[in-house]
Amino acid sequence: LQPGFSLVGGGSAPQVKLPTTLIGLRSTRFSAVELETRLRSASTPVISRVEHDFVFLDLRTVSPADEKHLEAVLLSINAEIAR
Repeated sequence: LQPGFSLVGGGSAPQVKLPTTLIGLRSTRFSAVELETRLRSASTPVISRVEHDFVFLDLRTVSPADEKHLEAVLLSINAEIAR
C-alpha cells in the first residue's frame, strides 16, 4: 500500500488531484502490462494503471460492494503466478 493521487479529469478541473491509497502489484512471472491485461480481462474488469513497472489499483475507486470481486480476481491471478 502506498499513498497516491487520483486525477479528477476533464471539465473544469482536469489537473485536480485527490489523495488516495494505491495497491502496487508486481509479478516475477508477468510484466506489468500482462498483469494489467489479466485484470481488465476479468469477468468484471478491474481497471488499473501501470507506472514504473508496477500495476496500481486505486482503492478510492473500489466500492465496498466490489471488494470481494477484487479479492477473487487477485487470488485467481496469484494462483496463475504460482503455477
